Formats: sequence, structure tokens, C-alpha cells
Amino acid sequence: MNDPMEAFYEFDKSIDQVFCAILPAASKAIPDLYKQLEKILDGMCLVSFSDTYQFLPMWAYYATNFAGMCLEFDTGLLEVGDFRGEPLLEVTYDESPTAPISIFALDKLTIQEAGRFLSRKQKQWQHEREWRYITGEGGRRGYLDDALRRIYLGPRVAPRYKLGILDALRNRPVEILQGRISRFELAFDVVQEATPLPLCERVGAGVFDQDTVLSDSEKDLRTLLGASYDRLLAECKLTAQHPNTESIMSIGVSDSDPSTWYFWNLYKLRSGREIHDKRYFDRDMRLVGRKLAKP
Repeated sequence: MNDPMEAFYEFDKSIDQVFCAILPAASKAIPDLYKQLEKILDGMCLVSFSDTYQFLPMWAYYATNFAGMCLEFDTGLLEVGDFRGEPLLEVTYDESPTAPISIFALDKLTIQEAGRFLSRKQKQWQHEREWRYITGEGGRRGYLDDALRRIYLGPRVAPRYKLGILDALRNRPVEILQGRISRFELAFDVVQEATPLPLCERVGAGVFDQDTVLSDSEKDLRTLLGASYDRLLAECKLTAQHPNTESIMSIGVSDSDPSTWYFWNLYKLRSGREIHDKRYFDRDMRLVGRKLAKP
């Protein structure tokens, strides 16, 4: 990272000295605990985002002086892929770091809590308007094809890179734009339209067997949804056309809450990993909850 004060944290040794004076045996255990914690924190990874693509210094910092590109993601859809369960945190910009970690807080130090240390920066960086996924381990992260909404190419992008990107994403639901300089402004023009979902290159099989999926639940669903039942069928057919849909597994009224119903779908990522996505809706077909799991 380009900021040497990034992800700063420290341990509260003053409180620990008092604690060790009361319990001398702890004087050996505490340093070992801190070493383990330090190993965990230093091993955590982050993925950085900004909520704007139009801040010019960012193009200079991170996009090779306007020759690179900016990727626009739908973070709601990113949750369905390999970022499931990982916190997306808005970076806090301040003039002082977080309070030191004390021995009394170790039992409450979750990934979300550790994120406070990994998502805090000096106020001078606030122009970056940064958000971060805090992850427990490194490595690649897969996502649904339509989680990547747009690619903005810099005005100085090399023609061969531009052609390679256009070709690689020709059958994906991704809009590609290229920047151009207009006096003191950076404007973007569409150079390749997003391919409609039904026409995209498939990853999953897109199976929806209406008779099997709805055989045991059709009566209850019709009772709950009324005239909206036909909207449900249309949604099933649309979901089956999604390039990452492997199959629609099950649809039914929730056992725990008869006023809601669930839509259980199996997605396949380009990495080959399969993701179960179980969404819960009310009778007006508004999303009220979601469960994600890897089989």
C-alpha cells in the first residue's frame, strides 16, 4: 500500500502492566496472545473500492496516469460470489488512529471488529472516498458475471490493451466506455454495449424444471401471492437465463414465516465454484432476506 500508516494498530501495554501485576502468571501468556493476534491481523487482506470514478487524481495514482482502467461493481451482487459473509466497510478518515488493543478486548475481536483498524486512514486521504472488503485470507475472488457492471478505460489506454479487453468481454453483461479529454473535463463514451443476459456466454446450465420445482409448493404459493404468481414464473424464467445460473433448486413458502417465500438458486462462478443463493421475499415480491452458502 502506498500509505505507510495504513492499517495501523498497537497494543495497550499500560493496561497490561496493571493486569500482570495482579496476575503475575499472565506476564508470559499476554505476549504470546499478542503475537498470535499480530499474525492474524497481518495476515488479513483487503480489497479497495471508491464510490466515484470521476476523481482525476485517482486516475493518476492507480491507473498508470490515465492509461489504465476503472472497474464498476454492483456490491449487492458481489455478496453472492466469493465475498459472501465478508464485511464491506466505509473507510473512516480521522486525525488520530483507533484506540490501542487491550487484553480485555481480545475475546471480542471479530473480523468485523478488526476491520476498524484496517479501514481507518489519515484525514488527508478522504478525497479517495474509499470502501473496503476485509477478508480473512488472500487469493482470487470470483463473482457473478453481471456484478461487474462497467469498465472505464482511460483516455491514454494503449490500443492493443483496449482491443484485448473488448474481445475478452464481448459476450458479457459489461458496458465498456473510454475516456476522452474535453478541455478541463474527462468525459466517457460507450465503445461496447453490455450483452443482454439471455445472449451472454453461459457458465451454468440454466436449468428450470417448472413441474419438479413447483410440484409441492404451487398451491401454497398461489394462495400467498395471488395474482403475483405469474410474476414469479416470469422471474424464474429470467433467472434461468442468467449466465451463471446452474439450476433453480426449490421455491416454496417459508416454514418459519408463512407470510414469506423463498427462491433457492444454484450459481456457478467462472472459477467453477458453486454458490447456493436462498432469497426470501414477502407477498409483494420484495426482498426481505438472503442466505448464502457453498455446497
